[in-house]
Amino acid sequence: MIPTSIDGTDITGATIDGTDVQEITVDGQTVFTAGPTPAPDRLYYVMNNGDMVQLDLGSKFSLSNVTETGRFSFGGNTTDVWVGDDGTKLYGTNLNDDKIYQWDLNTPYDINSRSNQITQNQTRAHTISISADGVHCLTSNYDNELRYGILTTPYDVTSFNLQHTIQADTTFGSNNFADADYVNQGNKLLVGGYFDAVTISDLTTPYDLSTVTNVQFSTLSGSGEEKAAKFMSEDGTKLIHGNGFNQEIREFDLSTPYDINSRSNVLNTISTNAFVQGIHMV
Repeated sequence: MIPTSIDGTDITGATIDGTDVQEITVDGQTVFTAGPTPAPDRLYYVMNNGDMVQLDLGSKFSLSNVTETGRFSFGGNTTDVWVGDDGTKLYGTNLNDDKIYQWDLNTPYDINSRSNQITQNQTRAHTISISADGVHCLTSNYDNELRYGILTTPYDVTSFNLQHTIQADTTFGSNNFADADYVNQGNKLLVGGYFDAVTISDLTTPYDLSTVTNVQFSTLSGSGEEKAAKFMSEDGTKLIHGNGFNQEIREFDLSTPYDINSRSNVLNTISTNAFVQGIHMV
C-alpha cells in the first residue's frame, strides 16, 4: 500500500490553485480521499406557513449571531426538518398532505441546492430523525404515535420498514407529539409534546424505540404555551427549543449534560414569522 504521507507528514487535505483536492492517486492507486464535506455551523427550522429556513450561525449551537442563507416552501403545514449525516440528503414532514419529503443536496448542507424530490406517505406526519448511518428512522403522527423503523435502503425514506410504535400519552405524558430527535449517538431520545411536555429518555439499545427507559419530564415555562420543537447538542450541554405561540427559538445551557431540568435562563432567541414546528442543527 502506498503511504498517505509526504516526507513523513500525513496528508489530511490538499489544494491546487486554491481548489480543494478530492482525491490523490499514484500509479492508479488511490492514496488520499478528502472525505465528506465538513458540516457548517447551521440551523434549519420549519413553520406552519409551509416554509423551511436555513440560518448560518456565528458559532456552533449559539443563536447570538445568525444570518438567513436559504428559504423555500413545500406547502401546507410543515412540521419537521432533518439533514443527513454527510449533508447530501434533506428531509421534511408535512402534516397537511401526510408525507415525508426527501431531497438530494447537490451542495452538502445547502437547502438551496436541493433536487430529486421523492415522498413517502405518513399519516399526519409530524417528525423525522435518522441515524448517522441512514438505517434507523424515527417518525410520528401528530395525534398520538411515535414510530420507529429501519430504512432497508439507507437514507431512503421510501424503504421505511416499521419496527415498533409508542403511544405518546402513556409513555411521554402528551397526546400530541411535536418533535422527536435522537441524541448522544442514539443512546438518548428527546421528545417535545404540546403544552410544555418535554422529555429525555435513555435507549438501552441505540436508536431502538422498543428499549426506551428512564423518561425524564420537564416543563419549560409552566405557562401552557405550546413548545413545538427542539434540538440538543450532541454533548448534551445545549438545548435549542422552539416556542410556537411566541414564534421564537430559544437557547439554553444545561449545567448537567442531558438533564433538561438543569437548564439556564434563556440565553438568546430568534424571532420567526410563523409558528415554528421543527428544528435541526449541524
